[in-house]
Amino acid sequence: MKIRFGTPLYLQFKRAYYMKTANAAKWGLFNSPYYKMNLMRSKYSPQQELLIHLELSGKEVFYIAPEFYTNDELAINYTNKNVFNFSALFRPSDIGHLPDDAQHYIAFDHGVDAYMCSDEIRTVKKAFLGETFREYSSTYLNKSKTINKPFFDDIINNMIDVYENYTKTDSEPYYNQLFNENKINTLSLRQALNMQKESETIDDAAQTAAYLSRAFYDSELIIVGERGDL
Repeated sequence: MKIRFGTPLYLQFKRAYYMKTANAAKWGLFNSPYYKMNLMRSKYSPQQELLIHLELSGKEVFYIAPEFYTNDELAINYTNKNVFNFSALFRPSDIGHLPDDAQHYIAFDHGVDAYMCSDEIRTVKKAFLGETFREYSSTYLNKSKTINKPFFDDIINNMIDVYENYTKTDSEPYYNQLFNENKINTLSLRQALNMQKESETIDDAAQTAAYLSRAFYDSELIIVGERGDL
């Protein structure tokens, strides 16, 4: 389906582990089964920091994880187009900066509150459930722009700008070596993109934007359409 107006949405899809026994580490937070969503360890990737910076550039960025776990639930939700509705969304900025390169995760159930589990445990609000995000998207669509080649060029340039401007502080030394070793040469990338701009179609630009979203932020770029269609 072709849509004329839209706005970008970045989703980082996460697997949710269903913790169903009373000896699960954070059972006491819920006194019932709960879900566990692991965050990427900083020793492997500065993903969380990059997603925070992308969000702070004015974009809608979320982690998204299912609130179901059986094959039967997946089949039913997929058939009824309800997978998104029965998923929880978390803003990277609400999760915050990771304090070290250890394993951190979010524990949550079907309620509003969730928990950031590190050495200290703190409450993290779910940004949305999928069904409530659809209501929010009608407001979000006020940011809609005409979908054309400049639309995707702006998305591409913003992603590169955020990536280039991403900085590490002395309090996060474990990011420095990792980031510098794996940093994409954005100058060469800009030069290559500029060389192909004249012959590039809107489909080419859309594919480039989708690729950079995965390469830089390990996220999927979704265009939210005129009626909030995803």
